[in-house]
Amino acid sequence: MVRKIVFRIIPLLITVFALIFPFLNITLKQQNIIGDTLTSSYKGILTLWHVENFEGGINSRENFLFKRAVEFEKMNEGVFIQVLNMTDSQALNNLVNGAAFDIISFSQGTGNIISSYLSIYDGKINTLDNFSLGINVEGRYYGVPYSAGGYAVLAYADMLKRAGINKEDVLNNLFSAKISSKSKIDSITMGFGAFNNPLKALASVTQNKGNFSPDIFLKTQQQAFSDFLSKQSVFLLGTQRDILRILARENAGKIEEMVIIPVSGFTDLVQYAGISKNADKFKKAMAVKFLEFLTSNETQRKLNSIGLIPVIEENIYTLEKYLEEFEIAVKRCETNNVFISQEKLTEERNKALR
Repeated sequence: MVRKIVFRIIPLLITVFALIFPFLNITLKQQNIIGDTLTSSYKGILTLWHVENFEGGINSRENFLFKRAVEFEKMNEGVFIQVLNMTDSQALNNLVNGAAFDIISFSQGTGNIISSYLSIYDGKINTLDNFSLGINVEGRYYGVPYSAGGYAVLAYADMLKRAGINKEDVLNNLFSAKISSKSKIDSITMGFGAFNNPLKALASVTQNKGNFSPDIFLKTQQQAFSDFLSKQSVFLLGTQRDILRILARENAGKIEEMVIIPVSGFTDLVQYAGISKNADKFKKAMAVKFLEFLTSNETQRKLNSIGLIPVIEENIYTLEKYLEEFEIAVKRCETNNVFISQEKLTEERNKALR
């Protein structure tokens, strides 16, 4: 009986599919034609605001975007992208005074300021889920991630030896490392940007507890690196910028052997790009096309020019000292939603400190 029913249903399903498939195909083709028409119809300038809230790697991130804009312009005759670098406070002031962007490059801190100005992103998603979810609200994407940084624990090999710590045991000794009983050297140091939270990254790789002064938030990343260079601490919780600084010193023969352990639990050093909700349909279609270009495999491979991590599956730092392992770790990290409020960021910092 069941076999008879199945044999009767299958021909029916085939017939129904044959009837509706041409209409589905026509609808998809129409959508593609509409998208192509909108982008081919637009000739003009797109304004891209670039806001930086954390240390990069090497070279200028603004210049990276400028070069990608030039490449995009060559592929789309008559389209020009104006890249403007600014702080988050300048971006807010510009918006209050009526200035507008078509595309904006931003990270957490700025995300909360400009969230109401962004349109829902309906382009292709070519990026890793853990980063893409950082710009997703209630199932809707408001842009794309296009680069990432991360955290790592750095130490001098000779200081670890003097403290009796093997590389495999570093994460268990971050708060207890001592060179000698009389040593006044700190166990670990770290620096903060305006909106990042390295303490949360630290908590993702160790359950051990240590004591920090509340004024720890006042130390910048550059100050922390300088303290580490002068061996005022056994460990540094640094970023990709510090790894690249170490590599440059190693290549120049100006620093001794290092141990670097990437953090694979959490990063909030992710840069996103979004589109203005006030852009007309022609500008929006071209802006979507640029974001797809920015997250394409070909463009993502070029992030090695500024020492940042691509947000796609493909790895670009294979066989590169420190960076190969670092890239793999960063791509495993969870991250905050980029629209997290300043109040919530402060609360998370204080929670991690406690």
